[in-house]
Amino acid sequence: MLQDELTVACPALRVTAEYTTGSAEQVLARRAGPEGRIVVGGSSTGSRPTLGRVAGRLVRDAPCPVLVHRAGGDPTGPVVVGVDCRPGTAELIGAAVDEACVRGSSLVVLHAWRVHGTGPSSAAPPEHSVAQAEADLLERLVADVRTGHPAVPVELVLRPGTAADRLLEAAESAAVLVLGRHGLRPRVPARRTSGWVLDRVGCPVLVVPVGADVRRPRGVVRARTSAR
Repeated sequence: MLQDELTVACPALRVTAEYTTGSAEQVLARRAGPEGRIVVGGSSTGSRPTLGRVAGRLVRDAPCPVLVHRAGGDPTGPVVVGVDCRPGTAELIGAAVDEACVRGSSLVVLHAWRVHGTGPSSAAPPEHSVAQAEADLLERLVADVRTGHPAVPVELVLRPGTAADRLLEAAESAAVLVLGRHGLRPRVPARRTSGWVLDRVGCPVLVVPVGADVRRPRGVVRARTSAR
């Protein structure tokens, strides 16, 4: 029995088993709640990793972080968190440093940026000035992490280019990739960087609801209401 095997393999953990009926994603979301964590396996189409139906819905709707486990990546590598410096970024970095503490890993905070002009006839600002401004902002965002978790090595990586490309590059040597969910829609991955990456990255991915998604998880609220 799996419960017995896990109890022997992980004697320090309390392992329980539960048999129930219902929609897998709704049952898992209710059981975990906002303070829990859900771990699901990833799927693949040929040699390409994809999200299965249950994992896709949980990544989109669950009120708590969801870890999509995949066999790729480097178990000895860092925890890599992709940030866009929008509201919720500090919360996302906090979840990533917690993951690094659990794994005994270093933390890489990755931010990709592109220089754009403000109009058809506008010249883009100098690239070096944009890079310095982005670096200053990111340093402020990780200041609390450096102070509160001095044992966790933190590396800031700022690279020009698209976020999706930079995340895929970093994931090749990562133990786990941490992404924020700002209204993620895995069914249309081309519209969202996170969805696009989830359908291509080979390492484990932790998706963390941040900002408005924490207060108002979609789908799960309706599931809870109907279960009462």
